[in-house]
Amino acid sequence: MMDADLLAFFRVLLEDDEFLAKYGKKIAAFKRKPSTPPFLDSPLSPMPADRGTFTKQGIKVQVPTATDYRDLTRSLRERNVPFHTYALPEDTPTRVVIKRVQKEIATSDIKADLISQDIPVQAVHRLHRARGHIEYDMVLVVCDPSPGHHPIFQIRSVCSLTGIFIEKPYKPHLVGQCHNCQLYGHAARNCFATPRCVKCLGQHGTVDCPRPKDRNLEDAVTCQQGIKVQVSMATDYRDLTRSLRERNVPFHTYTLPEDTPTRVVIKSVPKEIATSDIKADLVSQDIPVQAVHRLQRARGSIEYDMVLVVCEPTPGHHSIFKVKSVCSLTGIAIEKPYQLYGHAQKNCFATPSHPPDNNVCILHKILHRILGAGGT
Repeated sequence: MMDADLLAFFRVLLEDDEFLAKYGKKIAAFKRKPSTPPFLDSPLSPMPADRGTFTKQGIKVQVPTATDYRDLTRSLRERNVPFHTYALPEDTPTRVVIKRVQKEIATSDIKADLISQDIPVQAVHRLHRARGHIEYDMVLVVCDPSPGHHPIFQIRSVCSLTGIFIEKPYKPHLVGQCHNCQLYGHAARNCFATPRCVKCLGQHGTVDCPRPKDRNLEDAVTCQQGIKVQVSMATDYRDLTRSLRERNVPFHTYTLPEDTPTRVVIKSVPKEIATSDIKADLVSQDIPVQAVHRLQRARGSIEYDMVLVVCEPTPGHHSIFKVKSVCSLTGIAIEKPYQLYGHAQKNCFATPSHPPDNNVCILHKILHRILGAGGT
């Protein structure tokens, strides 16, 4: 029979009373339960009721138009349904970074000057270092959304200063964490879920936690890699890590800022200069140097005209950034090294995934070559 004939045959059987009385219970046992469509009583008429998709975090609903999006979010907020969403492109403010703007110029003056140039500015923030609050010659400008190319990219001067650079801010390739519900992948300003406290796991924000700041050792919050414990004081951090090591609990952590050595890369240093001479010259300039390493290529051991300098921790701006010459060589460039995100092996006390055997590494390399050459 064809598919249409089979469907017609089964429809006739389901309408037969004798057939249903004899096999009705067995058919009901094997009959698939209809899935409950998400937001069945939603007021969105153009949105199909079965547009929801089940994910790890809940039900994902994607609507076709911006009007449906606004109606859906408004309906969920009115009914106090916990959810999180993402901002529409036409509602997302435009953020740009303006470089070569001296620290002496106030952000209020910059904002007033941009408004005089018909730029719809919402706020202007001075960029500074994450630790130490050392200000840079850069400002972050938040503007109103604009379709197409924003007019702020066409300005040539700010506060009568030319030679400025305007570019989009750097976005790290990391999955952000919501500070409201502590989940990953969305921002707190677009989260309408039940808040979750990092300290006591209560249904309130971490800022509004009634617990004192020196009492957060016994509670934690779950994250993608396990259980995340955040302490407020350095003494609590050392007590917690010492207790976990004594109990042989697998974990990883991060070094405290006051215990983290300062690492910088000095460029334009010829390969002929020995690292011992570079270290001696920096020590003569009152730089607390721990070690100096010549940078080289990962494969082939080809040395570069750059050295990695490891210095002792120093609060605030390190003195090595003020060095103008190394071994009587000027024209050097000093910058921070490129950092990979994650935790380091020295701060990891977890169970290794495989023993550090050289044969395993060699085997992985051989398999990679075989598979890369098209072998099986």
